[in-house]
Amino acid sequence: MTGGLRRPHILILLCIFCGAGPSAPAARAADGGESVVILVNAASADSESVAAHYAEVRGVPEANICRVTCTTSESMSRREFDANVRRPLRRFLLDRGLAAERVPGAPLELKPQYLVSTYGVPVKIREDYSDATPEDVARRRGGENAASVDSELALIALPEYPLAGPRPNPLYEQAGPDAGAPLLFTARLDGPTPEIARGLVDAAVHAEKHGLFGIAYVDARDHGNPDYALGDDWMLDAAAALEEAGFFTRVDRSRKTFDPDMPMPDAAFYFGWYEPDFCGPMAREQFRFAAGAVAYHLHSGSAARIRTTRMGWAGPLLDKGAAATMGAVFEPYLSGTVDLGEFTRLFLSGKTFAESAHRATPGLSWMMTFVGDPLYAPFRPGRQEAARNGGRDRRWLDVREAVVAAGDDPGRALALCAKRGSDLLFVELAARALLRHGRVREAAAMYHKLARTAPDEYSSLRAYGRSGELLAGSDAAGGKLLALNEYAECIQTRPRSPHTLAIYRRALGLARSLGQADVEAALWSELADNFPDRAIGRFAAGELWAGGFRDTCAQPHVVVPRTAEPPSIDGKADDEAWEEAAAIDALPHLVGPANGQDSASIRVCFDAAALYVFAELSAGPNRAGLFPASSREETLVLTLSPRRDAERGVTIRVPDTRGGAGPGGVVWRSATPSDDNDGWRVEVRIPFAAIGGDPPAKGAVWAANFVREGVVLKFPFRAVETFQSWAQPDDDPLSHDCVGYLVFE
Repeated sequence: MTGGLRRPHILILLCIFCGAGPSAPAARAADGGESVVILVNAASADSESVAAHYAEVRGVPEANICRVTCTTSESMSRREFDANVRRPLRRFLLDRGLAAERVPGAPLELKPQYLVSTYGVPVKIREDYSDATPEDVARRRGGENAASVDSELALIALPEYPLAGPRPNPLYEQAGPDAGAPLLFTARLDGPTPEIARGLVDAAVHAEKHGLFGIAYVDARDHGNPDYALGDDWMLDAAAALEEAGFFTRVDRSRKTFDPDMPMPDAAFYFGWYEPDFCGPMAREQFRFAAGAVAYHLHSGSAARIRTTRMGWAGPLLDKGAAATMGAVFEPYLSGTVDLGEFTRLFLSGKTFAESAHRATPGLSWMMTFVGDPLYAPFRPGRQEAARNGGRDRRWLDVREAVVAAGDDPGRALALCAKRGSDLLFVELAARALLRHGRVREAAAMYHKLARTAPDEYSSLRAYGRSGELLAGSDAAGGKLLALNEYAECIQTRPRSPHTLAIYRRALGLARSLGQADVEAALWSELADNFPDRAIGRFAAGELWAGGFRDTCAQPHVVVPRTAEPPSIDGKADDEAWEEAAAIDALPHLVGPANGQDSASIRVCFDAAALYVFAELSAGPNRAGLFPASSREETLVLTLSPRRDAERGVTIRVPDTRGGAGPGGVVWRSATPSDDNDGWRVEVRIPFAAIGGDPPAKGAVWAANFVREGVVLKFPFRAVETFQSWAQPDDDPLSHDCVGYLVFE
């Protein structure tokens, strides 16, 4: 399984299912208990318990409960799957009259429409090379032989078929309700505990009776990589479908997952990607999904483990109260996962969870598994209307009505919001409706109101940011100045919040574009005062010093001394000049192979002719051999230039040799601290002539930061790189590797 989703090579899918005539889904039983077959592992008392509860709640007859005996592990071999699960299930269907074989070798005709696997039935089938030649093994690596148990069981009606790669799903993107495919819509009642597995049907029935209400959260990624565009397209299609159905939908397009501090109340839907393990606001101890919620995180191994609250996503989401989820048990490739837009449209149209998921999945005999009551259908016509019982649900019905109205009748949406003027959710709804009308200033005023009254810091700052964004982008005169005032109020309200850093950045950009030098200096001063121990504070102090505002802040902390006796470049690092040199804070880095190394120590001094740099990387305890000779062809990269002249620079590469010389008179000497290769150190002399200038004047400011890059450490003194890193989507506008400015004595 790879660390990231990958698009597959073009698959030539020639195996098309035979038509099944009367055995197709539309010709089978309605979505009641008789349409379901329950698969139980007789070796697990918990499997029996979950099955009994589901049969009682959904009215599944005893004749539809199939018992097999197999391992209770989440993983099983292909041989055991065939012998102990697939073949016994086929025999059961035929013996009980739930399937018929009209023509030998043809697909079975099926009466049931759904199959539900219960807790204790394995989740995945391991890759199997037992009957493969060495050439087959090499060709198959990547999981083409492995599969989800339930994805294989969806094809139980088919005779033997090739296992390499996915089989095309004839129901995916079909116009008609019946594509002539003898499929079972499979899902499982599973989760971290048997109690959670049993509760999935209870949660489904509750939402069908009382309605599924709440907010939809969609966490897109905006990778900018065409290979990943499909995932974002699916996410945004799902968001559009939810909004059209009347769900207040929050969409995030940043490359990070939802911020852990982001409030996420009343989550009825969550769709996001792409982290390997559960994180973000949902990981908070007190977080719970709304009753009946559907939640899914797209990742190669999101359901590789389900019976856990810590690993992957499927198990943790269920542990937090989701009624239904899905995920991949092995690497599916991006195009082999669920088309979320299609799934959402089908589910909101009233189809069951299992049918929606199957019709939205491009391939079967593959990696996806669906966890939840297969019959779960809270949007079936008549069920939502039955939930109109006033109280809290009345509020959500009003939300739904206002969201729908905002799309075609913003005036009506505003009238609905006005009736609930003190409800902050409706304040934001009104702002969205005003934007639909093109009334930008009024929408900004609504966000300003929200910013001042929001109960939590994160929501307040988000509203300030949105208000300022709208004002700055408006065509009206003075919009940018109004936005700057909005940002200034936000900063004044919460000057030390790390979430305010994005507001500082916007305000600085506006101040510069408006020529407000005094405001810009004041903002830098605020940053230097409020974040003295963070990279951004040191960066701000350097900006003030370089801009001549040296009386308004403390001196940047790295002062490079002029040395009377320069150090010898001999690899020994025992000169007095190194002892007196400016020490740049040692920070953790990821600059080596595998797990990176623990710390980097940099010391700098200069004389009239050259700059001297001593660097030492330590692998720390238990990291011996981190820098083996075979991986140290290029150990250190120094990129140097004065702050105000970033183009006048030079990149100096220091290979892993004991000593050497480079262009411009650069010389170095390196040594390894020990025979274990658990680190290295290097001394470098860089003539100022190599950088293209004279020695820095007293008080000159150069930028300095570390940048993670492969197996090398970049140490650039370049303001342009430092400033550009500020635009990354991090809480801290600067890379956390930035160590600030160098000021020369």
